[in-house]
Amino acid sequence: GVGQVLDVEIVSEFPGVPRALHVVKFPVVDADGQVIGMGGIATDTTARLEAEERLRQAQKMEAIGTLA
Repeated sequence: GVGQVLDVEIVSEFPGVPRALHVVKFPVVDADGQVIGMGGIATDTTARLEAEERLRQAQKMEAIGTLA
């Protein structure tokens, strides 16, 4: 609805390269509290998500090595 904050994680294609983004959009209001626009911030989270996946894979390999 009007005046709500949107906070989402998305994957978007930039010229052939998928990028993970954390996007926050929010209403901009005037002194009377009327919505007069929208502000937004997008943060590229691709590197963090890739590092988390590498860590998960390393932990799996470590667990397999421990079981062997």
